[in-house]
Amino acid sequence: MSVHVFPIESVRPSVLGGDSIQNAFLMARTYLGHHGQSGAVTDEFLACADRASVDAAIEEFLGWATNLLSEEPKVLWLSLHGKPPETKGAVSTAGVSAAYETSESDEAEVIDWGLSLAKLRGACPPNVVVLSDVCWGASPTAPGRLTEKAGASPTFFFGPVRAAHRLELDSAAGLLFGLLARGEVPTLDDAKAVVRQLNACFPPDATNGKPFYRVWWWNEAGEIHREPDAPEHRFRSSHVLPSA
Repeated sequence: MSVHVFPIESVRPSVLGGDSIQNAFLMARTYLGHHGQSGAVTDEFLACADRASVDAAIEEFLGWATNLLSEEPKVLWLSLHGKPPETKGAVSTAGVSAAYETSESDEAEVIDWGLSLAKLRGACPPNVVVLSDVCWGASPTAPGRLTEKAGASPTFFFGPVRAAHRLELDSAAGLLFGLLARGEVPTLDDAKAVVRQLNACFPPDATNGKPFYRVWWWNEAGEIHREPDAPEHRFRSSHVLPSA
């Protein structure tokens, strides 16, 4: 068995220069190799300049993952950083994230998950794990955009719920790749355990109490679930996702 990793990154360099997953990506590759789980990798999309580049990379992932052995884990690692969209409420209600250009321009383009993930919706290859690396906690909207009433969804979607520090995101990636080093997609119990461990280690949002991290998954009926859950926000398969 092998673990295959497909990173997509669009990062505006921060003042600290710490937003990029490139170091974590190299360490993950080395770690998987140490455990004999080196699979296909690509670094072609680690410097996406704009929204169109991110969209093209996500479409490329579909073909890339489809050509791999169905039983082997395929990690789609989405790294988008900088600052949240300025539109009030956009993070939780409009299904958007932000891509930051590598140019000197101050303009930042908005990623609409509904459009960017459309190619994967209902057509995701088996054993895909999505790792959302979004420093300001935009990922609650993305799993719903991958939901299709008929068709295949990822096995799991992992990501932060609140704004997150690089240390927290790298810790989450490390624990996830620790599970993947077994050469298979984690069980639901293992996925939940990792999320609980992260939320026990790192504090919730100071203003609204949202946890740091969450995992989403789909059942055979196409219903999407999450851990930790908020009963008032349980939702079924839909293209319209309520606020997280």
